[in-house]
Amino acid sequence: EIKKTYLAEDAASLPSIKYNVADLGKAYALFAQANNPASSLNDGDMGSLWISTSSAFPCYAGIKFEKPIYVDEIVVVSETRGTPGADQMQIEVQVKVGGKFQTVYTGSSYDSTTKSYSVTIKLEEALLAEDIKVTLKSKAAGSQIWPALAEIKVMSYTTLSVKNDTLATLPEDQKGVVNVIKTTTVGELKAALEARQGEISVVTDTTTVADTEVVLNGMFVILTHEGKEFDRLEIKTVDEPNITPIPDSTPDSTPDTLPTAEPTDTQVAPSTTTAPSDNNNDSTLIIIVIAVVVLLGAGAAVYFLVIKKKK
Repeated sequence: EIKKTYLAEDAASLPSIKYNVADLGKAYALFAQANNPASSLNDGDMGSLWISTSSAFPCYAGIKFEKPIYVDEIVVVSETRGTPGADQMQIEVQVKVGGKFQTVYTGSSYDSTTKSYSVTIKLEEALLAEDIKVTLKSKAAGSQIWPALAEIKVMSYTTLSVKNDTLATLPEDQKGVVNVIKTTTVGELKAALEARQGEISVVTDTTTVADTEVVLNGMFVILTHEGKEFDRLEIKTVDEPNITPIPDSTPDSTPDTLPTAEPTDTQVAPSTTTAPSDNNNDSTLIIIVIAVVVLLGAGAAVYFLVIKKKK
């Protein structure tokens, strides 16, 4: 299944496997010399050059794709000069998405940080590109160079991932392997996997396996796009997927000792003053009654003494 949208954070979560997919497109240029054609831009040979038939700037060249392809990074390589930093060009890199070009880089053809004539443009968001166009806008004052480039690399992160881990998992300790539940069919496995572009299929060493067949050890899941293989996983059948069980939130029995929860920021700390119990209240009432009785008795005694004295 092909993902409809794909952001930079998705790419960041994938293994650091980058593929140069420029060879899936067709190179073109405004002008090109017979011995230095536009096809030099995506032949993978840094020693070959595309060179314009004129020394005039601006001039452009690029890579056009028959079917749009996700692009994460673009690398523009110009001819290395004897003196680092000499003969720099000002370039503009554009990506065509949905029929419209958008500019992703404007600047020098020389990277002063790496001291290289290779400029890497990392896209903030993966773009579904139809065309990569590089315009050579101008050259350094006094330079005698003609518009020329060695390579346009179109880098893409494209790997298989699991969207249904009840049927398949990718074990962290075994790279290039997918664990699949026994009795799973090829069709079910393909539905449990995903990639942002390309076609998923299951193969043996010699043939493609039908969707109705049950997966077996030794088969492979492969991801291809325009005939180019991007990823390959060896199938290993298992009784259960490698999934860490989620603890049951309800305990089976009440523990002998319950843990005491410490107060959080929103809890009130317990008071150090002990509240009087019911027994203390009863004792206080009895003492009050006795005191009243004693006072009444003393008052009566005084009354009788006074009366007796008067008589």
